Amino acid sequence: MNGILKLAAVGFLGVLPVADGAGNSFIANSFYGTDTPFTKFGDLDLAEMVKELSGGDLVPEVFSGSVLMAPRANLLGNRDNVVQVAHHAAVCTPSELPVTNAVQELGFNYSDPLVAIFTVADFSVHNQTQLDDWKDKGVGLSRRLCHAALLTVLPRAGPQSGRMQGKRIRTAGSTVSLWVKEAGGIPVNVPSSEIYTGLQRGALDCASNAGNDLIEEVAEHTTKLPTGMDWSGPQWGFNPGFGRH
Repeated sequence: MNGILKLAAVGFLGVLPVADGAGNSFIANSFYGTDTPFTKFGDLDLAEMVKELSGGDLVPEVFSGSVLMAPRANLLGNRDNVVQVAHHAAVCTPSELPVTNAVQELGFNYSDPLVAIFTVADFSVHNQTQLDDWKDKGVGLSRRLCHAALLTVLPRAGPQSGRMQGKRIRTAGSTVSLWVKEAGGIPVNVPSSEIYTGLQRGALDCASNAGNDLIEEVAEHTTKLPTGMDWSGPQWGFNPGFGRH
């Protein structure tokens, strides 16, 4: 994990501005809570490593949860320089990022994560249509992938168990929604930051999300499914006026 974080931190240093020796403070935002591995490793630990590798010339200030911006607001917040670096789930703004949404859902269709990772990474770096998808919105990007699982209050909630019939299941993207419909469930498209309250209050019976985001207080069970990757969406968006591309 430490080696992966160092590679990611080097990536940060490649797109952020040249330090002027006075210390460049910038804001990074993740709408996931601080208790999730996504925020801990992808933002908090990474921020410390960026600060260390830059010799203190780059000083990230990380906000998490929806304190600064709601999930759907990260794209505009990044573009308008409210934040300089932000995680934005393209699925939250499908009409604004149509190419990205089509590409990110490829991960759900491949059982081999390495195939999905290299395919999406190559497409994102070299395909001008994909690059324009973000450039037109005034934001630069990098990518990530995560594993699929079902987080649920129900034991063995899978297609073969029949327990998905009529259940309200949080999904991310049209591909996963179609799969849930075929399995007899009712897809509900809400940000992952709303999974906790949805399960807690009974608005959701189940949620499709990364298994490491399991919250045992409200979801006692995890059903692992052979669906490959959940999605291959963007990890960070960068404000081009702040970053160096």
